[in-house]
Amino acid sequence: MKFIFFGTNIFSGTVFDSLSAHGYAPEAIITVPDDVAGRKQVLTPPHIKEKCAGSGIHIAQYSSLKDPETRKKIASFGADFAIVAAYRKIIPQAVLDMFPNGVLDVHPSLLPKWRGPSPIESAISAGDTETGVSIILLDADMDHGPIILQEKTDIGSDEYFEDVYGRLARMGGAMLLKLIPQWLDGKIEPKEQDHTRATFSKMLSWKDGKVDPGQSVSEIYNRIRAFACEPGCWMEPEQKSESGKDKAERFILKIFRAKPAIGDGIGVSSNGKGPGLCEIGKQLYLICKDGALVLEQVQPQGKRVMSGIEFLNGYRKKIQVRLFE
Repeated sequence: MKFIFFGTNIFSGTVFDSLSAHGYAPEAIITVPDDVAGRKQVLTPPHIKEKCAGSGIHIAQYSSLKDPETRKKIASFGADFAIVAAYRKIIPQAVLDMFPNGVLDVHPSLLPKWRGPSPIESAISAGDTETGVSIILLDADMDHGPIILQEKTDIGSDEYFEDVYGRLARMGGAMLLKLIPQWLDGKIEPKEQDHTRATFSKMLSWKDGKVDPGQSVSEIYNRIRAFACEPGCWMEPEQKSESGKDKAERFILKIFRAKPAIGDGIGVSSNGKGPGLCEIGKQLYLICKDGALVLEQVQPQGKRVMSGIEFLNGYRKKIQVRLFE
């Protein structure tokens, strides 16, 4: 049976590795065009293209699947089915209809929960304690098709996005290996999703990563675990004023790692000074509404990632950091 693989990023690459390691080689890999990335806006190929360059597999990059010529090229591969893993584009019905055995989509959530482009981040930021992978028979609507196979996994209370992301990608690959033979033999009947229970994730932006110290410890900690990688978690700490000078430029502090300050008995209610950065025992804390977080890894704007202690040593004179005794 011939198949085509649709994918783009590291999630796609991990799923592809599982298939490749067990002898599944697609007729073609369909991905998106190269795009600019990073602060320097360097033209960068999608991860799956870099991974499979030199493999002998045909790699096609299309900006749209609506073009008639593009559809002719896809049809020319004569594939019986397709696999989609983080392709990040809606595949039109006309393309889906090209595959007699359907299109299998690997989605990292327990559908119908968290349809859309950011299911892992949404699950972590919402404080979910479990997630999983759903393999669905793709239809023309977003993450809407019937479920063929679904498996669950716990989200650890100290796990970050990248931890869950990698595990779900590996799960997706392993699930496909179990599923494909049974699916092609007609031994599995897809089950319609309960669309009344659907929830949706969204395209994330820089603004979604902003930390509000007035929120609870759990809300902020979940946000950091979910968004520290992308789109980034950040705050604007209060700067010390300098007499005779204009108002300081905006100062952004990114937060990469943190942990709840269990048992320290600190927070807005106990210090009476409101939320914000605080130094306790030469450690950097963020005082929140109902407690505090130890900020373990941070990055001042334009600088390298550093420990909370390094930040204190370098920025005590610039940033308002209260001393808590």
